[in-house]
Amino acid sequence: MSSATLPVQGAPTAPPYPNGAPDRGLIQFTSGSTGLPKPIVISHEQILFNANKTAERVEFDCTSIYVSWLPLHHDMGFILALMMPLASQARLVLIPTETFLRNPTVWLTTISEARGTHTGGPSFACRLLSNAAYARRIANVDLSSLRYCGLGAERVSWATVREFEDTYASHGLRPGAVRAGFGMAEATLMVTCTVPFGTRRIAWIARGARAAGRPRAQASFHRAAWAACAPARP
Repeated sequence: MSSATLPVQGAPTAPPYPNGAPDRGLIQFTSGSTGLPKPIVISHEQILFNANKTAERVEFDCTSIYVSWLPLHHDMGFILALMMPLASQARLVLIPTETFLRNPTVWLTTISEARGTHTGGPSFACRLLSNAAYARRIANVDLSSLRYCGLGAERVSWATVREFEDTYASHGLRPGAVRAGFGMAEATLMVTCTVPFGTRRIAWIARGARAAGRPRAQASFHRAAWAACAPARP
């Protein structure tokens, strides 16, 4: 587009396009983890349905405060961190992604200062902030307001969840606030997640059996096993 194609100030403009609930709202691409990324057409109706059902599941309403550093061009950032608070008419505190990457502690200090109730992101963020060097830099952070920290976008390690909760327990983080979820672009975003502070059951699944499509639980932790967190509902 050049300046020659821009409308002249005061010139008549076309009327707004009459979008309806079934009309296309956006096109988002699949992750590409099992093949080439594919474009998925998402309607306005699907966006609002997924945002509202997720809010209901994680107990998010107009009194809640969502704190996020996720990029808005990613489906987790757009649907969960932007559309869910908008649909719920709740407060949203956005941290520029670049700011988080330069200083990851800004995530937790913002939750503390804004009294955030909900947040989320990939599990690497929790793993990073469990490092003692980061924890010492935010010794006065208060996470007692946080009710739900949803982890997704990559495999969620039970060791990461446990270490993060243990590291920040003395800062008011309550056991069970960190929860695993699963989503897909093909489903708009959220497929299944767990309620805040709900029961967590851990099943250790043998990796070889999982890869073969025949999951087999093991009696206890083994380093050649995956941890599956349950129960979860759509």
